[in-house]
Amino acid sequence: MIEIKPRISGFHRDSRGSVLPMVAVGSILLMALVGSGVDISRAYKTKARLQAACDAGVLAGRRTVTTAGYDQASQDAADNYFNVNYDEDKQDTRSTSFVSTSTDNGKTVDGEASTRMDMLIMKVFGHEGMDIAVGCTATMGIGNADVMMVLDTTGSMLWQANGTTTVDPKKGQTSRLQDLQVAMKNFYQTLADASEGTNARIRYGFVPYAQSVNVGRLLPSEYIRDSWAIQSREALWTPKSKWTDPVDAGSNQTESSTSTSNWTDYATNYTSQNNCNNARSALGTAWGNDGNASVNTSDSYSNNGNTKTTTKVTTQNYKRISSSQCVSYKNSSNNTRWKIQVKWDQKTGTKTEYFTSEKLTWEEFDKWSYKRVTYDVSDYKGFNSVQIQNPALAKGDIRSEKEFASSRTWPGCIEERATSNNSSFSFSTIFGMSPDVADLDIDSAPDSEDTKWAPMWPDVVFYRTSSSSSTSISNVNESQYGRSADFGCPYQAQGLQVMTQDEFNGYANSLSAEGGTYHDIGMTWGARLISPDGIFSSTVTDPPDNGGNVARHIIFMTDGELATNNYIQSSWGIEMHDKRVTSDGSDSQSNTRHRSRFLALCEAIKAKGIRIWVIAFGTSLTTDLQTCASSNSSYPASNPTQLDTAFQEIAKQVGELRMTQ
Repeated sequence: MIEIKPRISGFHRDSRGSVLPMVAVGSILLMALVGSGVDISRAYKTKARLQAACDAGVLAGRRTVTTAGYDQASQDAADNYFNVNYDEDKQDTRSTSFVSTSTDNGKTVDGEASTRMDMLIMKVFGHEGMDIAVGCTATMGIGNADVMMVLDTTGSMLWQANGTTTVDPKKGQTSRLQDLQVAMKNFYQTLADASEGTNARIRYGFVPYAQSVNVGRLLPSEYIRDSWAIQSREALWTPKSKWTDPVDAGSNQTESSTSTSNWTDYATNYTSQNNCNNARSALGTAWGNDGNASVNTSDSYSNNGNTKTTTKVTTQNYKRISSSQCVSYKNSSNNTRWKIQVKWDQKTGTKTEYFTSEKLTWEEFDKWSYKRVTYDVSDYKGFNSVQIQNPALAKGDIRSEKEFASSRTWPGCIEERATSNNSSFSFSTIFGMSPDVADLDIDSAPDSEDTKWAPMWPDVVFYRTSSSSSTSISNVNESQYGRSADFGCPYQAQGLQVMTQDEFNGYANSLSAEGGTYHDIGMTWGARLISPDGIFSSTVTDPPDNGGNVARHIIFMTDGELATNNYIQSSWGIEMHDKRVTSDGSDSQSNTRHRSRFLALCEAIKAKGIRIWVIAFGTSLTTDLQTCASSNSSYPASNPTQLDTAFQEIAKQVGELRMTQ
């Protein structure tokens, strides 16, 4: 390459001309000026691209952090995103490097990127290339957030994620419920890490749901009915009675006497007077029973017919010899013989006895009549122990009184307030919910009996059958046959509150699984507990100490599609008989109508600015679930790892992942 500097010196010493050297020198200076601008411009563009790629890399690395911290998977994600966003061939650079690290187990991810850019023009002036380096940092910067978890805790949550209905812990198998509990705890930890050292307020609420929700302890008593008509049964009894054994109530006695004046033959055929006198002397004068007695009884009753007095009258005749003599007579053979003659004293004794008895009355159980029965639930709704008729009574079982052998306390699940069995529902920001019904009203407090809730009382709920079998019937108002209705009451719901890790974990560990899948009841109460305009607004709108805005989120997690059943007890009673959702009590209409309610509720919630996240765990992410979710807010999860990942993705967005440098 020809050196430029010696040539310039030569021009300076050459005195043969003045114009040409000046032009040459000016051209060289102009070339240096333009060249430096070109190369500096290239350097600025390269640095900007390198910075963008570095930022993308650490953001991706931080986003993939799980409970394992900033592991190799997160580092690989950071590298991949950097490489996608920086192509050194297109940037005309070389020796590019990118390194991401974390000194706090993934809470903050730092990155360093560098590259070598060769000069295009300035290398003519001896500058071969330029090293360009940037730094970048990504962390979770969290604001105030309210998170309401609406959790499907139906019976299928006891299955494995792959749908196997049995779980063997010895083989390392876990239930969907256990997987959910782990993912929930990791979710909390992620947000706790993000908010550490800040004054951000994060509150959590929960609505576990099945065919009902357990919100009884959250509602004021005046919002709950005092009486409620329930599909139940009523005992039919047969009156019975008997008298007690007679009790002695006292007695009295009377006597009357008479004497005879004539002699009466007493004994004959004595052969001598001496023998007759000897026999007469031995007769005596004591009173003796003459064998003529009578007994008469009669009863008299009190005015109420439950007390009676029995009178027993006993009459007995007595006699004795008052005087005697021996007289002679001739027998049929004309022989002299002697006989005894006597005179009698007679008397009659009468004894009157009194006995009292009481009439015992009771009712003997005959059978049950299965029908709608109105119950006084004023005591039951207060979580007091209330006695119910013993369901073990069998026909012919005799009790001294109606037996109430069992006591029950309200678990806390509710039946919904007044509704309509319309076939479809919709929501618009202009017209609201259509039709306008109380059970889908997110915000209004009760102002009448129809707009109050009622306690579910599973111990007294029965559906009617056609015989002693379990075949249900819906077209009769009363039957002598019936069956106890299945029932599922989830763990009690919780309103929004700040929680420690131990408190959060304790709640997660308390969840249990039973019952059928009714998405609409879960979403209704998730909305009520987080709505800033509803009956819990004083809690929801309580301002954080830092004065910032609050982002509101509902995380709706389900492991199945709607699975309603019209002869179980749900928050709408026993649909087969009550027909509060369907027009005919049939299963054929039930799922479709509950689906319509669910989707209308989702729209009403999103209209309040509340973001809905949906996770379909162990089930397909249906169109309904995607429609319910806010934009880009739905996740499928077929195994525990994917479930945890879904919760982590939501946590990172709730936690506002951002660049800090």
